[in-house]
Amino acid sequence: MGRIMKSGFRLPAILLTVALIAPPALAHHAFQAEFDGEAPVVLKGKINSVQWANPHTLILMTVEEPGRAPANWAVMAGTPNSMLRLGVCRANLPVGAEVTVRAWRTRNHDCESARSSPNGTVWSVPAGTCKAGANSITFADGKTARIGYGQVPGGSVPVDPNICDGGAAG
Repeated sequence: MGRIMKSGFRLPAILLTVALIAPPALAHHAFQAEFDGEAPVVLKGKINSVQWANPHTLILMTVEEPGRAPANWAVMAGTPNSMLRLGVCRANLPVGAEVTVRAWRTRNHDCESARSSPNGTVWSVPAGTCKAGANSITFADGKTARIGYGQVPGGSVPVDPNICDGGAAG
């Protein structure tokens, strides 16, 4: 009788575990599912805020181009841990900092809703925000670091491991 009770408990426990683990695993996406590799963008502007949290760091910025209205962009970068390993600390991304970000637009080039692509990823950004997947960031002092997806339009960008003063963490 004890053996039947243990077996009867095991299946519901396994199903519950799978149900709790599956949504976060399914929420993660491949580059091709989210971003358009044929639509690179170079965004020059000021940082409005940074969401330094898993699963991805999100850099919100305003891009101003001559003859166009200012555009709000949300740039999905690496995890906070990968950002630190690539030489970018939270302190390197202050509000108001002038940066240039190389990235790729989302597959549907959406700038209106919180949904970014056919896979249904929801970004916590205001409506009217364009979205992109980061590759690299260049700071006002000219230092560049890779902060996201690996290939850089026009060639590779050197990673500067000294961007974080003394290896300071986020």
